[in-house]
Amino acid sequence: MPIVDIIQEQDEMKAHEHDFILWPRQWKKYLDTHNWKIYRLDAMEKDRIPNRSGVYSLLVQPGIANHPACSYLMYVGKTTSLRSRFMDYLNERKRETGRPKIYSGATGRC
Repeated sequence: MPIVDIIQEQDEMKAHEHDFILWPRQWKKYLDTHNWKIYRLDAMEKDRIPNRSGVYSLLVQPGIANHPACSYLMYVGKTTSLRSRFMDYLNERKRETGRPKIYSGATGRC
C-alpha cells in the first residue's frame, strides 16, 4: 500500500474518533431513579420497545472473544418515542451510508 494511501486511511480513522467522559456520580444519580432495559437492534425486538418518550443509550458490543463485558458507549440521547427512534436506527443499519452525521453537543463537533 503506498504511503499516501496509509496517511489518507489514518486521517479517515481520526475523523471517527470521539472522546467520552464518564462521570460516575451523574450515572449513579440517574440509576437511582431509572431502570435501564436492554434490547438488541433487531426487528424481532420492535414490539417490546415502549412507545413513549425516554432516554436511551446505544452500545456497540463487538463480541471480542465472546466477552460479555466488552462494549462501547456510542451515544446517549432522548426522544419523544423510543420505538420510533429504535426503528430509525434499525432502518439506518440497512442503508449503505448509515447515519450521515451524529452531532456532538458538548464540543459542537461532528
